[in-house]
Amino acid sequence: MFLASSLRAETPPNIVFFFADDQTTSTLGCYGNEVVQTPNIDSLATRGTRFAESFVSHPICWISRTTILTGLTGRSFSTPDNPEQATPEAVGNLYPDILRANGIKVITHTRFETLFTMLAGGRFDCFARGVSEVLYDLDSLHDHQLAIEPNLLLAYPMPSYFFVGPDDHDTAQRVQLGLERAIEDGSFARFLSDYYGRAVDSLNLDRRQILILNHPFLSSDSEQIAELEARFPRD
Repeated sequence: MFLASSLRAETPPNIVFFFADDQTTSTLGCYGNEVVQTPNIDSLATRGTRFAESFVSHPICWISRTTILTGLTGRSFSTPDNPEQATPEAVGNLYPDILRANGIKVITHTRFETLFTMLAGGRFDCFARGVSEVLYDLDSLHDHQLAIEPNLLLAYPMPSYFFVGPDDHDTAQRVQLGLERAIEDGSFARFLSDYYGRAVDSLNLDRRQILILNHPFLSSDSEQIAELEARFPRD
């Protein structure tokens, strides 16, 4: 409970909400990851409040994201005949759908941690993890039955966007100009190297065979961006 009546400010406070999509605590330095460098988030955790014992209504990213954005619990935006399944309006195509579209058989579970147990038990052959996640996962599990596959790398086009208000042209132009300048002067490349360089080097990504997956769920605009990325790859 909060005592707000006698402490209410005359002007409502400005609150900036940072939401890192599809990022677990295992990819943050303040939660013990020694590979991925997250100094700014670590600083916020040091000066603010870091939750060590918290939970979500459902251990699935899109449900937690929808809950935060709408204020509804997971079962509030599910289908009537299956409360564990979202309505089409609540979520689009997910990463497993991309794998299935490429002919890959996918095994799922509602609990993330259970997938590692299933992998060790031989229920499936591999568990696809991100470059910034897999080293931490292996170190934290202490399971000698698991190992990082040394030769293959799965990749598929996934453009990222900055969203602003439909009439906020000034912010859109400032974001675009800032990114273009960062790419031009090399600071964006240094940023990626500082945060992900150690993981890239440790996993020997430049010596792996890359398996390019088709992403059939991209919008027409995203498809054009993906084609440009493929035609003009960055060093």
